[in-house]
Amino acid sequence: MHSSFWPWLKRQTGAVLAFAGLMLAVYGYQLPSLVYAGVLKHHHQIASDVVMLALMVITGAAEIYALSRLYRRRLRQNNPLHIQRRPFHGRDWAEIFGLYALILAIEIVIAQFGLPENQIAINETRTSWPLMTFFMSALFAPIIEELVFRGLFMTYFWRQDDRRHNCWAVITSALVFGLIHEPKLSWFLVTYTTMGLGMAFLYRQKRDLRYAFALHFTINALPSLIWILPR
Repeated sequence: MHSSFWPWLKRQTGAVLAFAGLMLAVYGYQLPSLVYAGVLKHHHQIASDVVMLALMVITGAAEIYALSRLYRRRLRQNNPLHIQRRPFHGRDWAEIFGLYALILAIEIVIAQFGLPENQIAINETRTSWPLMTFFMSALFAPIIEELVFRGLFMTYFWRQDDRRHNCWAVITSALVFGLIHEPKLSWFLVTYTTMGLGMAFLYRQKRDLRYAFALHFTINALPSLIWILPR
């Protein structure tokens, strides 16, 4: 027992540390834009929305490229879940929009308690830099977060393909996703964890990351599009 425990502990510790490093990528692509805005604010100037967007496109694209390469490499090394591209069918889109409707209903109910700090920060950023915030919310965040919280997370943990591991993969992926957006016990943690459950369920069921991305894109893009359209 002892001879098998220590190698297991070493592997799990390495996986936890590796994934903790990957979680920095969730917000890392925003750093150059924030630094640029902070420097100009120090000089009593407002950062250009176009420049903020350009900085995010450069860093976001580089980060997506690096994460995608790592994800594909890990799948080539070990892919017990048989993750691969699968064709979309009408029933798949019905499932995606059904999950979106369920998540939206939960959001509407919990919105009676106010807005989470994460959403308040996004709204404040959107006021100053609407174009950058739109692309961040609708494109970069869904791709990067799905690569990290679904794709790469499930190459480090819960790799076995059975009912118990599939359930724990969905639950833990959703909790980590929820806590990174709302790092305290609150009703808003329920909102983000529910989102995570939907996306993790789709990924584990379909074995194709694009399904989780499609749901995440729908959740983020529709309200962002409403905000950016002329009133």
